[in-house]
Amino acid sequence: MAAASRDLARLRDQTMISLEEEEAVTVNTRALIDKVLARYSGEWTTLRELIQNAADAQAKRVSIRFETLPSSTIPLPSGQDTSEHIRHVLLHHTLRTMIVTNDGEVFQETDWQRLKRIAEGNPDETKIGAFGVGFYSVFADCESPFVSSGKQSMAFYWKKDSLFTRRGKLSAEQPGESTTFLLDYRNQTTPVPQLLSLCQFLATSLTFVGLESIELFIDDWNVLTLTKKMSPGENVRIPSDVNPRTKDGLMKITDVQYQSAQIDAKWMNVVGWNRRYQAPVSNAIAAQSQNESAGVSLRNWFGKLTSNAINTTARKAQREEDALQQAILDDLAGYSTATVFQRMSTVNVQTNVSKSLSQELERATKKPPPKRTRIAILTSSYDETAASVTPGSGSSTQRATDIFASVLPTRSGKIFIGFPTAQTTGILAHISAPSVIPTVER
Repeated sequence: MAAASRDLARLRDQTMISLEEEEAVTVNTRALIDKVLARYSGEWTTLRELIQNAADAQAKRVSIRFETLPSSTIPLPSGQDTSEHIRHVLLHHTLRTMIVTNDGEVFQETDWQRLKRIAEGNPDETKIGAFGVGFYSVFADCESPFVSSGKQSMAFYWKKDSLFTRRGKLSAEQPGESTTFLLDYRNQTTPVPQLLSLCQFLATSLTFVGLESIELFIDDWNVLTLTKKMSPGENVRIPSDVNPRTKDGLMKITDVQYQSAQIDAKWMNVVGWNRRYQAPVSNAIAAQSQNESAGVSLRNWFGKLTSNAINTTARKAQREEDALQQAILDDLAGYSTATVFQRMSTVNVQTNVSKSLSQELERATKKPPPKRTRIAILTSSYDETAASVTPGSGSSTQRATDIFASVLPTRSGKIFIGFPTAQTTGILAHISAPSVIPTVER
């Protein structure tokens, strides 16, 4: 075997000094991005990346706007009723463009350079990622994204399967204090997203990153505004019987702080509307249906008797949902507000990573492991009202609970991490690494 390897080594050396012209390895960029996105899929992936990038840039506010395309077959309502118009948009329009704007630090030259290099990422270990693979999630829906930041801009475009960029400068009269991502949808049949699910995701996002406000627009309608206020942090004494160092010495708790958080929400009632909801049938139609089914078999009749209790509960829940949906339909354009109070306890951790482990982590993540990190537990506040709601016409406390469901701790608690787990905390709490939007909750 040793002789074989020596022979191959000599052949390799001969090949390296040959006079044949060297050739670079080429990449089909489109296929590469498709393969990367296949392993990077998930709900709201693009928004998650853009919101986390805004947090990296120390942004305070993020605005998300979906612009729609009217139906080519179903005309717009002729009247001026706002509820009718937004109902028509959600049912019959498709997405044309998504615009995400933040007020964080504008791009530096290093940011522009990273933006056009796939998977390089941000070497700053204090950042979440910023313009590595994550930014390229925009290509899942958009063919040619456009980015403006400060007084500069960058357009992406394709030549067959190769991706190119072109830089530009904003004129003197154009505002240049923000960063904006313009994403035109590739598929013009993409429906308007389910608003309740999207609002739940945005509520989670605001909770776990250092933003103060997120706004959501559908065309010119402001359907959701979330704002967060944090109290100054207060130090907590570490009990003497608690060992602040992990068994292997990789991490050591240096201090613990707690803060109170207040999240205010204002949303349009249409957020709680179930587009699949059908109004209850009239009594005459119900009676006719009952007569048609009078000849059911004896076995089916006895089966109905055994499930009577279950059916009674289901019917009650259905009646409540019918009443709620009908109330929402009566005023889709009305607004409701809610406030949630939470407490966040944060542990500051100092790391002590061996050189070999540090090298492996840097090879895998393209950045060194952080010298300091944080872990936080999010709980409902016990000295303030956990949640208060001011419903508008056609809304209810239930819709507020639905919107905040992803950030209100449940009885068994949840752990937010980056991959599926069946673990629970056993306490009324969430556990998370702050400034990272959770990808999975259990």
